[in-house]
Amino acid sequence: MGIDHLTYSYYFEVHLFSYLV
Repeated sequence: MGIDHLTYSYYFEVHLFSYLV
């Protein structure tokens, strides 16, 4: 589902941001 992909992308960005910070 498109929503599932969006959620995955969102979580991925959050994890990447948290890792950088």
